[in-house]
Amino acid sequence: MKRRRSFARVLMVALIASSFATGDPAFAARLPAVPDTVRVNIAGLGVSYAEIGSTGAMTVTAADGKVLYKGQQRTLTRRNVRRAEGTIVQLPPAKDGISPEDRESRLEMLREARRAAQEPAVHIVTIPFEFSLLQSASDPMGTPALSDAKIQPIFFKADFGYLNFNGRLFRGTLEIATDDEGDMIVVNTVPGTVASNQPIVPNPF
Repeated sequence: MKRRRSFARVLMVALIASSFATGDPAFAARLPAVPDTVRVNIAGLGVSYAEIGSTGAMTVTAADGKVLYKGQQRTLTRRNVRRAEGTIVQLPPAKDGISPEDRESRLEMLREARRAAQEPAVHIVTIPFEFSLLQSASDPMGTPALSDAKIQPIFFKADFGYLNFNGRLFRGTLEIATDDEGDMIVVNTVPGTVASNQPIVPNPF
């Protein structure tokens, strides 16, 4: 009787081992290799206004490797910037959720731009793509560092700390890029071993 029980146990173990070895091919298949990097569009369907900063210093470069900025200021990348040509007056972007003070400041800028537009030989121009440095928390437009007739790739890398976009902090790098429709997007690139586009903590600023 003991021999029969022992034989039955050996047979059961053999059957289980066989099912693992020759059963579902997917079970025995090797796991795919983790990619070196993961790229995720964190801007959704496209944006016309992208404010990017860092909790520490960051370096911003153009596609040709030229350093556009290095430091701790916030930056602003915009589409279709309107400006009164021939003056330093710019039309501030429309932005939801601004404070009453910022709204009044924007209205004053609009009045100033209208007055400037009435001057001889002054007219409103539209700049398709512009990257600017924001001088302070109350600066809605910044100082232009790059202007172009089309969207240009711009790369953001934190020298220390984390990058900040749309109220969230991100590991890895950020990039101004275009989607298949030609709209401006923001791409987060991280090593394959790091969680892709999940923010690490809510933005404390």
